[in-house]
Amino acid sequence: MKKLVALLILASISGIFYSCADDTVTSPLVSDAYDWNIVYPRGPWPVTHIFAVDSQTAYIKTIRESYKYSNWTLSEFTIEPNYYWDYMESYNSDYLVFSGYNVSGGVVKILEGSAITTINIPSSLSKMKIVAPGKIFMIGGGGKYYIYNNSVTTQFTLPNNEYCDNIIKSDNQYYLITKKYPSINIYKFDEGSLTLIRKIPSENDGILSLNNKMIWFTREDEKLTFYSYDNNSWNKFYRGRIRYPQKIAGEDISSLYALLMGEDVFFGGYVLQGEELARDMKLPAYATISDMKQNMIFTTDSYGNIYTGRKSNR
Repeated sequence: MKKLVALLILASISGIFYSCADDTVTSPLVSDAYDWNIVYPRGPWPVTHIFAVDSQTAYIKTIRESYKYSNWTLSEFTIEPNYYWDYMESYNSDYLVFSGYNVSGGVVKILEGSAITTINIPSSLSKMKIVAPGKIFMIGGGGKYYIYNNSVTTQFTLPNNEYCDNIIKSDNQYYLITKKYPSINIYKFDEGSLTLIRKIPSENDGILSLNNKMIWFTREDEKLTFYSYDNNSWNKFYRGRIRYPQKIAGEDISSLYALLMGEDVFFGGYVLQGEELARDMKLPAYATISDMKQNMIFTTDSYGNIYTGRKSNR
């Protein structure tokens, strides 16, 4: 009888562990491919966004303030009084574009050295891509997208009540990602004209940007699959038991770094090693990560420490 009770208890415990394992992200691989170092202790918190310009410079947003980190120093950053920005893109360290708002509505600010150029937009923007200094593709609310070209801003409207989700550069071509339930639409974007190249279900799918590459992920059968868009075709490069990618960064697929999430649960950083995603046990942060610039990623932890991470040569 005692043996039977012991076996039942053991089976119950095994079932609990099996159930937990079934509901969490698991990976057989652990990676030490990235070295993380504190570059500024006890900085701003909580951080909502980090935008990297190069390996030594990043712009940091909290709920209320903005900061510039550069070469081991951190300073509050303000473009103009009563102007609040929430997104930025950089062409290089001397050409920065910020989207935000003031009392009059949506406003884009271009910082070119010490010169500031103002672009008034009917609504605040969500994403931008700098084609070259003086030429910017922008997307906003209400299905609107814009081309800024040599001080002239042209507005366009999406068809079929779709709304803009992202604009992505992939293999030197630009793509507009739109949504209208239950589909995600991918348009080739050429000077304002749109050519639909793919319509995919939206419930379990998403489109992400990895530097100069468009990435499609889809979830089915409790597995996640990544595809890259290469030469007008989709090529699978990962499939495994991972739930949801919150953010990806990398110079290319070989250096892909991903923050992976489940339903309201943060699971941490993962590094692509061959065709497997390996857990980065050294990631110090539980916040967002920046894009990768010059092989460097910025992140923060819950104490406000600012870190940089670089892929090691091991």
